[in-house]
Amino acid sequence: MEIRLRDERATQQLGKALAGFLAAMEPRPALLLTGPLGAGKTTLTRYMTQALPGGDQAEVSSPSFNLLNLYPTRPELAHFDFYRMHGAEPDQELLETLDNPALIRVAEWIDRLDMEYWPLPWMLLEMEGSGEARGARTTVKARNDGEEQALKLAWRASLDESGLGDHSGGLGPE
Repeated sequence: MEIRLRDERATQQLGKALAGFLAAMEPRPALLLTGPLGAGKTTLTRYMTQALPGGDQAEVSSPSFNLLNLYPTRPELAHFDFYRMHGAEPDQELLETLDNPALIRVAEWIDRLDMEYWPLPWMLLEMEGSGEARGARTTVKARNDGEEQALKLAWRASLDESGLGDHSGGLGPE
């Protein structure tokens, strides 16, 4: 599924939709983000955090140097940044946090972490472009075909329910 983010407001809407979707899902998939510098990964995470209860208490920033920030939301949001992990093996505590489905897990630069460490289920959001010309492509992977299909259907329904699936507000499938 491809989504065009026409402006900052569209990124905010997508963040709100993702926060609600991930908070309600069982099992809760990890949101894995890829894209070049300036594509909006941290901005999207900020909007997700602000949309959750307790998010107004969080100061969202890219955890580039410490790899992980935990935000006081309900459910708690774990924000990973694997930019500096290219080729390195993560420590066990980091992997345990990444695998914890009680958290909303958002991982930037996931392509820098060997795929063997990616938690299941996951949603991959490939962000493209910068500024006003942003886009996102969503890929879903789960433990089995049934779970994967259910996750895809729930995500599409969530977009439709929030009014984002119909191109409103500058956001919609291409």
